[in-house]
Amino acid sequence: MCSVALVTALVVNRNIRGRGFWRAMFFYPVMLSPVVIANIWNWVLNRKGVLNASLDGAQGALNALAGASGFDMVVTVILAVVLIVVTERALRASNEPSLAWTAVFALIFVALVAWSNPASALGLKGSFLPGLGLAIVLLMIVSKGGRLARIALLVAAAACAAMLLSIQFSTVFDLGRYRPVNWLVTPNTGWPFFWLVFVFCWSHMGFYMLILLAGLQAIPHDLYEAAKMDATRPARAFRRITLPLIMPTLTVVVILSLIRSFQIFDEVYLLTGGGPGRETYMIVQNIYEVAFTDSQPDYGQAAAGSVLMAVVIAIFTFFQLWLTRRQSEL
Repeated sequence: MCSVALVTALVVNRNIRGRGFWRAMFFYPVMLSPVVIANIWNWVLNRKGVLNASLDGAQGALNALAGASGFDMVVTVILAVVLIVVTERALRASNEPSLAWTAVFALIFVALVAWSNPASALGLKGSFLPGLGLAIVLLMIVSKGGRLARIALLVAAAACAAMLLSIQFSTVFDLGRYRPVNWLVTPNTGWPFFWLVFVFCWSHMGFYMLILLAGLQAIPHDLYEAAKMDATRPARAFRRITLPLIMPTLTVVVILSLIRSFQIFDEVYLLTGGGPGRETYMIVQNIYEVAFTDSQPDYGQAAAGSVLMAVVIAIFTFFQLWLTRRQSEL
């Protein structure tokens, strides 16, 4: 969650159109009650909810398109154009032959064939693999530039289209009838835990984003201007400037998120109730049930669990204070 909050803060800190809207949108879940958040996601994720209805409608539309005449050719042409444009732009930005982009280009072809028909990657040795090798050779020629590169690029485009036309894209979209999934109660699938983590991150990310955004705006812009004058790459500037200067703020966010993770209760109780089985059963829910909902309440055990959790949270809190003080003294 901290990494997502940091990425979000970096994005909304940039000078983009509608920056205020995006900041408000990411911070909005923090202002909602956990009960409201849980009810919203229950409405989205139940068997007859928005997510299942959307997937059912999208799958029906794809099946209808797959049955249309000439649809596979249209998809083939679009994919071929996208591949060529991406490759050409990547090579244009590089002054030297790019072996990495060549490998990416080859992997895209393999992924397309395996995606359409897993057996075709092995069953088309006589036509697919030589064609793939030819595409790689042509791409290496293109990377060297010159008039020959333009001709090779056109040949590569034709080879891409011919190769992709041999793939039956109807098998990609012939998925059969979509069956709604009980996202929150289906056992042994991992979906209940996944959606619980997603809702938890969604509801708290805005608060941590706001803290990190304040840390980012406290960094002097002169440092970035100097890095730009030295032709420093953005990734290196982030590693050498942004990350060290935002580390005290990031430390606070990490500790706060850890403490909040120990305290999670509302989302679990309202979304899954700890189920299916015990897949999403958390500490605070156990304390609550032992003290208030069991047929024979055990207040001693609940109190012991509460004290133990308070001790763990206190340890994290003092560790955060020590780290913050130590970093401020450096």
